[in-house]
Amino acid sequence: ADQVGAANAPIQLSVTNLTVVTDAGSNHGDLFLREADGISTLDLQAGTANVTLALTEGSLLDSDSNVDITAFSATLSADDADDSGDTVGSAAIALQTAVGALTVTTSAGSKHGDQFLSETDGLAAVSLNAAAANITLTLTRGSLLDTDTDTDITAAMLLVNLQDTDDQGEAVGSLENPIQTAVEDLTVLTNAGNVHGDQFLSENAALTQLLLLAGPSSVPLPLTSGSLEDSDGDLDITAFAATLHLTATGTTVGSQTNALQTSVDQLTVRNSGTQFLVELDHLSAVSLKAD
Repeated sequence: ADQVGAANAPIQLSVTNLTVVTDAGSNHGDLFLREADGISTLDLQAGTANVTLALTEGSLLDSDSNVDITAFSATLSADDADDSGDTVGSAAIALQTAVGALTVTTSAGSKHGDQFLSETDGLAAVSLNAAAANITLTLTRGSLLDTDTDTDITAAMLLVNLQDTDDQGEAVGSLENPIQTAVEDLTVLTNAGNVHGDQFLSENAALTQLLLLAGPSSVPLPLTSGSLEDSDGDLDITAFAATLHLTATGTTVGSQTNALQTSVDQLTVRNSGTQFLVELDHLSAVSLKAD
């Protein structure tokens, strides 16, 4: 299969609008590209091959509603040589992908860049690093999965929204391989449609804001470091069953001024500190252990 560039010698570009097509025939070609100063319109079609695109400086944007990258895997980075906090996608128009594996890095320099991403058909592997910036990831349909043991998403704020347009009850993570996050503000929505999806998450830092909406599905959330708090007065977890396990010593769940608010049937909370909880309806099963 013919390809564009190579891993050790990407094609060097200085363009505003970029279109590359390598999906002709039955054997598709990889893309290895480096852009000097940002992209405002993007169309990369690699079929079942892979896309690697690095921006030396500038943001990676696209203004239309079409899929921007079609590939087996996409690896995108904003190297931010001018330290201006360059982004991937924008709040108005997310970068749209149709890939199986997605890696996006906007953590270079001292001013990190936000990521606005929209995937059409599920992810089997994900690695998103925005450091102290924010990530918004929407999946039109399909689950958000990853099978390795690495941290999958690093950001200050993370919003994951499974729109579930095929109404299959698609999940975030799996029991064997939860999605591993390192964020401060976590929102995960799997309550779209008629069949809702489970959320299997593992958080590697303290949480200061939380919103998990899973409808009548399950939410197991272990925290390996820090407490679980939320400063607003809104509902924090909606699910059939919620299991919260804080493994660090001296941690709290909720606070005296802002209790963690749940709307669940079954609630399990384990930590070694105080628990402040408010359930909005009733509980058919409860297990609270603060030792």
